[in-house]
Amino acid sequence: QRLGAKGIIIYNTLESRYKLIDPDKGSDSNSYSYSDVYDRPKNVPQWDNTIWPRNRIDYECGTSPAGNKGEYHPHKAGIRAEISVNELDFDPAPYDANKNDDKLTGTIVDGSLCAEYVGDDTTFVQRCPSERCLLTGRNATDDGSKLEACCAWDTPVVMNGDGDDDGDSVPQHREERIVIPTLFVTMKYGDELMELVRSAELNDNSAEMEYISIVPYERWSPDVHYATIFLWIFASVTVWLACYQSSKEFRSSWKKISLAVNEGVLVFDRSARNSNAPAEEGRERAETEDTVELADDLGDLVVDGAVENDLRLEMTTIGQSDNDNGDADAGDDAN
Repeated sequence: QRLGAKGIIIYNTLESRYKLIDPDKGSDSNSYSYSDVYDRPKNVPQWDNTIWPRNRIDYECGTSPAGNKGEYHPHKAGIRAEISVNELDFDPAPYDANKNDDKLTGTIVDGSLCAEYVGDDTTFVQRCPSERCLLTGRNATDDGSKLEACCAWDTPVVMNGDGDDDGDSVPQHREERIVIPTLFVTMKYGDELMELVRSAELNDNSAEMEYISIVPYERWSPDVHYATIFLWIFASVTVWLACYQSSKEFRSSWKKISLAVNEGVLVFDRSARNSNAPAEEGRERAETEDTVELADDLGDLVVDGAVENDLRLEMTTIGQSDNDNGDADAGDDAN
């Protein structure tokens, strides 16, 4: 952006999936002029200094067991191949893209060693749509003459915003808001764009100039998605239902208490709370054997339930001695 770019296109490469644990260690460059078990290449991988691609994140081998070619899940992607180390080069470490990419990209016609291992371009493309393979860092044979390679994932990545203190190497005082468009394309389309650029550079001195014009389009997205409205309604109904169900016991108990009060079976004597207060006229007592009179020293009233017309009351005493509690319990049993 500071150099005057109008936009930027980012794409993955096979080389970007390999890293060195210690970059200062450099290349292995172990040359072998002799042959023991197999003809070794000039350079072998730095096994103890290489970070290899990650399984199921960078590549997919499918479900084929080692050594059994073609036994894959019918509905899952992934391919597995065994590549001779004589065909590959690891100098400069950890991966020589200029020499290895062409051997791990494309179909049989393009010279892909993975496609040749599978033996059928149709099956290879179906199992590996990216038409690219990554080395897993595992030996495919006991003698180490072949390396395992699996299909590379080549999926689009959503580009996030930048220009804030996101923990990168750019200091906060030098951060700035990115305003130019930034696009991400897959490895396949990125290679096609690079081929177009190289072709334009080769014809730069010709009589007919070639230009590459890229017009980016933003994918349409609604301001409010229908799912948002549905989630709001669903959340509201869930909260209401939870409140309604949690208060079910209180509603049922209050109906029983109200029924007992209206029938005169349960009487609250409010005048007894204050001896100095004038007596108030209360509801007429039913004067039946089920009539219960609550004293002030009987604190909370808990309705345990009702069986037909009988109202069973459990009365608890607050702040009284154990003897008083025993008397209250005995009174409850009598009632």
